Amino acid sequence: MTNKEHQNGARLLPGVFLSAGLFWACGQFGPIVKGGAIDPYAALLVFSAGVIGLATLADGFQLLGDMVEGAAARKPKGLKGMAAWAKWREIKRELSMRYWAPFWGMTPGRKALLASYESNAMTIGPAGSSKSASSVIPTILSIRGSKFICDFKGELAACLKARLEKRGEIVRIINLGDVFTDLLGPSDAYNPLVVIADDCCRPGGLRDVVDDVRQLCLRLYPEPVRAGGDADTYWRDGSRSFLRIAILLCVLVKGHKASLGDVLQLINDREQFERDCAWAAGKLVVEGSDAPIAMPIEDCPWIDQHESGDVVSFIAYVRGAAASALSLLAQSDSKAAESFLSGAQLAIDAYNLAGRVHARVNETSFRFADLKEGDRPTTVFLIADPDRKDAQMGPLALLQWCAQTEVRRHPNKHRRVHFIIDEATNFRVFELPSLLTWGRSSGIRLHLIFQTLAAFEETYGRNAVDTLISETEIKQFLAGQRDPRTIQLMMRLMGEQSVIAKSHNARSGQMGLESSSATETGRPLMTEDEIRRTDKSILFIRRQRPILTLTPPYAAIAPFRSQVASNPYHEGKKWKLPVRLRVKRRVRKEPRKKGQS
Repeated sequence: MTNKEHQNGARLLPGVFLSAGLFWACGQFGPIVKGGAIDPYAALLVFSAGVIGLATLADGFQLLGDMVEGAAARKPKGLKGMAAWAKWREIKRELSMRYWAPFWGMTPGRKALLASYESNAMTIGPAGSSKSASSVIPTILSIRGSKFICDFKGELAACLKARLEKRGEIVRIINLGDVFTDLLGPSDAYNPLVVIADDCCRPGGLRDVVDDVRQLCLRLYPEPVRAGGDADTYWRDGSRSFLRIAILLCVLVKGHKASLGDVLQLINDREQFERDCAWAAGKLVVEGSDAPIAMPIEDCPWIDQHESGDVVSFIAYVRGAAASALSLLAQSDSKAAESFLSGAQLAIDAYNLAGRVHARVNETSFRFADLKEGDRPTTVFLIADPDRKDAQMGPLALLQWCAQTEVRRHPNKHRRVHFIIDEATNFRVFELPSLLTWGRSSGIRLHLIFQTLAAFEETYGRNAVDTLISETEIKQFLAGQRDPRTIQLMMRLMGEQSVIAKSHNARSGQMGLESSSATETGRPLMTEDEIRRTDKSILFIRRQRPILTLTPPYAAIAPFRSQVASNPYHEGKKWKLPVRLRVKRRVRKEPRKKGQS
């Protein structure tokens, strides 16, 4: 109570008792008029009771008004922020209540949270937060369309392959490290150079060959992520120029059978490389020949698929690029040529003929375009060996780029493909900022899963962090956050709530009055300490208020607990816990346009 409320309350209680006593005395004293005359004592008593009663009634109304005013003053007006936790009735319209959709946990009241997204989503879960069991595996099982999954350790494929096939999906596995082959079976393969060979055979594709080769070389030898950038690209550009001509030479000679292993072999043999460049440039001198010999590009079997002008321009480019490389290679003491060759060799050394990776990129057993075709969903697992991370992360990133390129170029734009990138900071997703902004138009639904915001910035750069935050519809933060950058982002997204801060001031004097005041101030919805200590996850769905959720492992979710095979990292034991959540939904059929598969 305020000082004014204390004063009114102190007068009210004695006034009530005094008024009650006076009215009782009036009843006992008798009427005012007795024998035709007014009794002055009775009249005085009635007058006093009326005055004191009215005064007490006025004090009562005054106290009631002060209490209402005080209550209003103690209720925040939202001047310092209106952050609050979302209520079920607010988020219900954002959820899929009838059909399967990506899984995001459950409410404390055990209601499942399944919500689709039209562009991108992200999950940040520190080490020990059970990302795979609580987020990744339930998400994969709840998505009934085509999926591309980066499986860093192979456990996802081992746990889910049988179930996905049982429900009618086509499962493709590119196993770069040959992990768990007894469970997964023979690996599929995909040759990144098939895109270049396709361009050569596709009518009008010669116009795309050079651009696609340039993009491929930028993926093979990417620019480093550095604060402030690195303007000195001369040496890297030189190495890429050698890679470009070497790739073109191999594709022109071997067609769809050309591989990155062949490109490496050519670059490693400087004498043969110089000879092939001279041949392509039309400057190869052969003993016994009066004139230099030129590669007969115009006699390639696919040349009739293209317009004559495109053929002339393409041949001129190849001969010019080969002549430029030849001029450098012909200088035996050229430090530039040595540096360019060394850079090119190191860029594709992971694809050498003696390694495991070569067997997975030497041929093509399927196309990533299958993700957009057919009546049955296709799921692709891309697996690496964590014990050989440095050797296989480059090829894994390249194959992921090949997948997004084929999906992006497919004419069936309306069919969705979910790209689930687990451990997204262990390798670089090429063109990530651009992919976050335009992937939606190609049907790509990107879900990035990583441990900390600091690790993401180190891998992709500061600008990519800003793009990630602005372009993700759904943001999930699993329990156990410890990274300061991540915690600060969570606090900023949650915002502040207005609270009333009370202060008391004691004043000495004859009355001994105590005064109090209330001021409105802002407080984070959760402080850093509260975020670190909470056992709940925090979910943001589009423009809704933050949602406090629970993320039980798949072993406690029906029907997932009976669908997931044993994890090979856990001694092959099938994991089941008491059921905490039951999920039942229907399968939504993808809309199909007339004339499209």
